[in-house]
Amino acid sequence: MVFVAVVFGFLGVLLILLGVWGTRRNERLGVVPGWDERSIERRSATLRRGAYACIGAGVVFIVLAVVSLVYRPDTTNCPPNSVQCAAECSATHQCAFPRPKN
Repeated sequence: MVFVAVVFGFLGVLLILLGVWGTRRNERLGVVPGWDERSIERRSATLRRGAYACIGAGVVFIVLAVVSLVYRPDTTNCPPNSVQCAAECSATHQCAFPRPKN
């Protein structure tokens, strides 16, 4: 779970930084030589929306990273070496996938 939190946190920070960079530079990124003023404004607005979407996605990734650190499923009574059972073990300690018989 810690690895997932680190990866999600890194992706979240990366997306937020990309979004902030895009919002600050959308006027320069939207300029295309030969385009009229209205087209440049529309392109800048599109870039600004994309930058805000990156910021929003980054926040979601950071929230997911925090949730993955806080939420720990109870796997105390799951059979050993059962990855599927460990992932699905409920609070009642009844596994959704029984251990295969040898």
